[in-house]
Amino acid sequence: MNGSSALQALQGKRIGILGYGLNNANLVLWLLRQGLSLTVRDKEATAQEKFKQEHPEFAEVVWEIMPDITENLNTFDVVFRSPGMPYFQPAFEKAVQAGITVTSQTKLFFQLAPCEIIGVTGSKGKGTTSTLIANILTTGYTRGKTYLAGNIGLDPFSFIDDLNEEDLVVLELSSFQLTDLHMSPQVAVMLHVTPEHLDHHGDFAKYREAKRQLVAHQRPSDLAIINAEYPDMGYYLSSANGHVLRYTRKTPQREAAWVEHLDTKEVVFVQSGNSLESIDITGRQLKGEHNVENIVPAILVGLHHRVSPTIIQQEVVAFKGLDHRLSLVGTYNGVSFYDDGIATTPESAIAALEAFPGQRIHLLIGGKSGGQDYTLLVHAALERAVSVSFIPGSDTPALEKLFKKVAKSRTDCECLLLAGAKEPIMETILSGIHPHLQPGDIVILSPAAKSFDHFKDYKERSAKFIHAVTDRYGSQS
Repeated sequence: MNGSSALQALQGKRIGILGYGLNNANLVLWLLRQGLSLTVRDKEATAQEKFKQEHPEFAEVVWEIMPDITENLNTFDVVFRSPGMPYFQPAFEKAVQAGITVTSQTKLFFQLAPCEIIGVTGSKGKGTTSTLIANILTTGYTRGKTYLAGNIGLDPFSFIDDLNEEDLVVLELSSFQLTDLHMSPQVAVMLHVTPEHLDHHGDFAKYREAKRQLVAHQRPSDLAIINAEYPDMGYYLSSANGHVLRYTRKTPQREAAWVEHLDTKEVVFVQSGNSLESIDITGRQLKGEHNVENIVPAILVGLHHRVSPTIIQQEVVAFKGLDHRLSLVGTYNGVSFYDDGIATTPESAIAALEAFPGQRIHLLIGGKSGGQDYTLLVHAALERAVSVSFIPGSDTPALEKLFKKVAKSRTDCECLLLAGAKEPIMETILSGIHPHLQPGDIVILSPAAKSFDHFKDYKERSAKFIHAVTDRYGSQS
């Protein structure tokens, strides 16, 4: 369905918007400007009040404030769900059976966009990879404008009317957005996929299937850039219908990219067709071996769009990463503090531990689990960390119990397990760690769990950590 037919299909329909939050706010305005009639449902009356204050010109919008916004959907012909609402739920299944179209902001954007979409997904690293891709293309792609959108950057319906055929949209996509997409971008970047959001999807099979939509509907002329470092990624390699470029950390192969360490240099090699390209990324500021898996696909996207290797190299080396993603808070008396607060999976916390080989690490961990298995992380932390401090949360007691059980079974374990953090949480944790600090040590907030039990979101959790660190050590050098 092209853009004009997608819009035409909405004309004269009873349209319901389920949830007015950040993901649907710009969509509502765009649909209204197309002359469509809408009913907006939300749980909070404040959403309606805010809309009326900010957009008095759209007084005709019907609002329904109700505790269950999926109730009685048969009053609509089309409903737009918010990404956080599971697609596979009885209310939507019943609606579809009744002939109601259940769609989303993301799906409509794919139908309307006149230009190429570069979709990026994976369990971790989406924001980092998407931003680096956008940086490379903004500097080196000259045929059109580059937009960064999705869960990071702009809302796509804030600029959709400005797009032309030569533009590029880098779109970070979560499993929530991909679940019912049934469309794939012209360039798909598939980072490593590990169990996450199982409380939302129900099981890993459904989560994997949601991610698979990124590559499953590509045409042969499209490009799929897929992390092939891990055996389980074969699931996506076998699903891709576009031309596939694999990438790994170290394994040379055809139609692929990899990294080699040559003396003091770190070089990315790209083999495609009859060509072999190399880009020196020595001195990159994006720390950690795991970030190679974010850097390499960004390089591949840049080369695909004919950005010069020189520009790509400059952008990669200059890129410092994003806030709350293993970002340096400061170094005080020789001890470095890192905020990796967005790390909400065991795999991302393991990556943080591996980012500082040979250094003593103090790890802050805990919160609300999404159904993940923490066994590998516990073993990695007991091997690499000199202390583990537990952040309070609904699943922290079980995590702490697992740490103690595994530590008891290991005769070589010298890791300190520091429990009992109370309000103020981060200040209390730092007080517990302080007597064990030595120059050269690393302190990392990498919770491997969600934050909602004691913090509004991961940003607030990180902000509390940063404030506690700077308040305690900021006057020291």
